[in-house]
Amino acid sequence: MADSSSPNYAEFSYEQKNEGKVKVKRTLMVVGYILFILSFFVLCLWSKILYLFAIGPLLLYILVLCTWRLVKYDCYWEFGQGILDIGTVKVGKNGRRKTPRISIHVKEACDIGYYESPEQIRSAEKVYNFSASPRSDKRIYLIFNENGKTAAAIIEGTARLGVLLTSFCDKAHDIKGKQFHG
Repeated sequence: MADSSSPNYAEFSYEQKNEGKVKVKRTLMVVGYILFILSFFVLCLWSKILYLFAIGPLLLYILVLCTWRLVKYDCYWEFGQGILDIGTVKVGKNGRRKTPRISIHVKEACDIGYYESPEQIRSAEKVYNFSASPRSDKRIYLIFNENGKTAAAIIEGTARLGVLLTSFCDKAHDIKGKQFHG
């Protein structure tokens, strides 16, 4: 039997919105592209081989192709057999490729709840923020131990994940009755 047909399986993929830190990173990337083209033009002008600037658009296209994927990605989570895998999805020429970043054994989580403010995760030493937007009102936080240190993960929630988290972990609270995606 495949994991996806199991009653204790759920997955969700969502786009990272252009807000907050993501917007700053994307803006800096565009500024970098502009600086690259300007510096290439100045180099061509300085070397007195101005017709070399004709390959500038091609170089910019190659640069964008190689670097834009670093700031444009989707997030996902996948829950199966009591383990929550969280990561990013990059779309390439060969389709969608999932890259897991963290894996959490839900039964061993210290705290799980509906995310409303940073005060809820202040005990965490490291925070993994996989939310779609800093203003999203459909987020769930998980506090867990990672290599002896306390860490927190923030993800977009679904009603199915809320049910699974409350059934797998006794420390899950404040999730039932909340509105989530799907």
